[in-house]
Amino acid sequence: MKTKGFKPGIPVHSYEKGVDGRILFYCLRDRLVYFTIFCVEAVRHDIVVLALCLMFNHIHSLTKALSYEKHYRFHQSVESQYAMAFNEISCRNGQVFKKPFKWAMKRSDKKVKDCLAYHVNNPVVKKLCKKGVENQWTFFAYGASDHPFSDPIVWSKASAAFRRGVTLVNATHDNERPLGFAKLDIIYHSLRPAEARQMTDYIIKTYSVIDFEKAAAYFGGYEKMIAAFDIISGSEHDITEDFIPEPDVPYLEMIKVVQKTGYDLSKKRFLSLEGEEMTELVKLLLKTTNASPRQVTRFLHL
Repeated sequence: MKTKGFKPGIPVHSYEKGVDGRILFYCLRDRLVYFTIFCVEAVRHDIVVLALCLMFNHIHSLTKALSYEKHYRFHQSVESQYAMAFNEISCRNGQVFKKPFKWAMKRSDKKVKDCLAYHVNNPVVKKLCKKGVENQWTFFAYGASDHPFSDPIVWSKASAAFRRGVTLVNATHDNERPLGFAKLDIIYHSLRPAEARQMTDYIIKTYSVIDFEKAAAYFGGYEKMIAAFDIISGSEHDITEDFIPEPDVPYLEMIKVVQKTGYDLSKKRFLSLEGEEMTELVKLLLKTTNASPRQVTRFLHL
C-alpha cells in the first residue's frame, strides 16, 4: 500500500467524486445516510474530523489519522457502505465513486486555514448560497448552535411521531450504527415540516464528530474563523480537481422538476428509466431548467 508521504496526525484534505461526475446526493435522506456512515466510521478508525462538505457530486473532508492505513480504510469503508445503500435503494448496481479518491497533506497552519475556507466556500463558488455557513452541508453552523436550521425543541409540544423518531435515532447511534434509508423513512414519517427540520438538526448534532474547536484553533477561535471565511475564499493547489465552471443551481431546478413529475427522490426510480421514457425526461430537463447537457447527463447517470 503506497503511503505517498503520509504523516500521522497531519491534516489531510480528501476529495471524493461520483464516477463520471454523477450526482451522489439528491435529497435529505441521501446526505443523512452518508453523514451518519461517515461519523460512525470516523470513530471506528480513530479519525479526527476538522471539516466536511457535501456537494451534489463530490465530497471534501479535512481529517487527521494515526496512519495511512486507517485513513485509507476509513474512506474505503464509507464509500463502500454508501455505494451499497445508494444502489440498493435505487435498484441499480455498479460503481458509485470515482477510484481512487484523491488526498493531500496540509503541513502548515496557513494551508490548513486555506483548506478550511475552501471547504466552507465550495457552495458559495457554486452559487448555492452567499455565505458558506448558511449551507447546511458545510456543517460549520453547528459549531455555534445545536439547531441552526430549526426552532428549539420544546419537548412538551413535540408530537408522538417526533418522540418516537428521536428514540430511534438515539438507539441507533448508541449501537454505533448509521441511519439507513429504511430507518429514516420511519423517523420522518408523519412529521410536520417544522419538526422535520428539527429532526435533521437533531440527527446531525447527535452523530457529528466534527471537531469545531480544533478547526477554530487555527484562527484563534470560532467567531474569528467564521469571520475569516468571508475574507479568505480558500484554495486547493495540491489536488487536481475536475473544475467545472457551471453553477450547481440547475441541480436544484432538476430536482424540483423530477419531483413535480411524480418521482420519489429517495427511491430514485427515474435513474432506471429506459428508451422513450428516459429520452422524454432528458428533453423535459433541458427545456425547463438551466441545466447544460453535461449536467443533465450527470444528474441522470447516463
